Amino acid sequence: MEQDYLALLEKHHRGAPDTERARMVMSYQSQQVPRAREYLSKVGGADFLRGLRVLDVGHAYGSILYAALEMGASVAHGVEIDQTNEPFARALLRGCDTDKYRLSYGDFLNPNVREQLLAEYDLICCDTVLEHVQEAFHMVSLMAELLSPGGRLHIVVPNFYALDFLDREPHSLDPYLSLADTVHWGQIVPNPPDAFPRFSGDYDAMFNALGLEPSVVRTRDESSLGPWLDKARGLLAALPTSGVKDWGGTIAHRLRRMIAYAERRKEKWPPNLIAWHYYQTFWTWIVRR
Repeated sequence: MEQDYLALLEKHHRGAPDTERARMVMSYQSQQVPRAREYLSKVGGADFLRGLRVLDVGHAYGSILYAALEMGASVAHGVEIDQTNEPFARALLRGCDTDKYRLSYGDFLNPNVREQLLAEYDLICCDTVLEHVQEAFHMVSLMAELLSPGGRLHIVVPNFYALDFLDREPHSLDPYLSLADTVHWGQIVPNPPDAFPRFSGDYDAMFNALGLEPSVVRTRDESSLGPWLDKARGLLAALPTSGVKDWGGTIAHRLRRMIAYAERRKEKWPPNLIAWHYYQTFWTWIVRR
């Protein structure tokens, strides 16, 4: 139940240092259920989930599974690599029909883990997970194999070009920035298919290579790079005193490269690309077979 989940969160954070970072994380975790409802609403209408089989790859606290059952899904299964999240997911799903949900723990790329799943699902969710997975191409191909005919794959990845990873998007702070600096700039990792996608176009190319049909979900309509450049320069100037962990220069290096890249393209890109690449906090695709 949602109140059990929130009570466990409060207990978990009780006694922790009252830092801005801790408050960001607590706020992020406590908003997972409303965010899951919004996430699922983008895929279809109010009743589209009724009777569908749903799989969430990287289910974390179980919020998408909970919201899917709430919206009428007949099955809600999850796979999560971090078993420390299990108590939160169990607390949230307490009171739900145990015949309808299943929590599996381990690496989705492991065949033994996938053996615990159904042969196919009508909707497969992968919310802010692929950015942590080097074998993204392989992972998406495995998810596509589990889609029923006409099924949909809903993928969301954080867009750090939107700069929110520095001031209000805690999910991406630690694991993403510590992993992805050299990967993002393509210095040591081979080209796709088996590499971290770097730009939204890399994800599009991956979907196309797998014979999938992606459509994007746009939520921003900004048309000018000027405000973005002002914010990026301000963040770069403030880094020494902002309290943001710089990961040995990673963030400063990234911001300089991003600013240089944007400067070269500010007169060339149409407004829809500017909004998608520089202002949309999460890149979101609904993918069909």
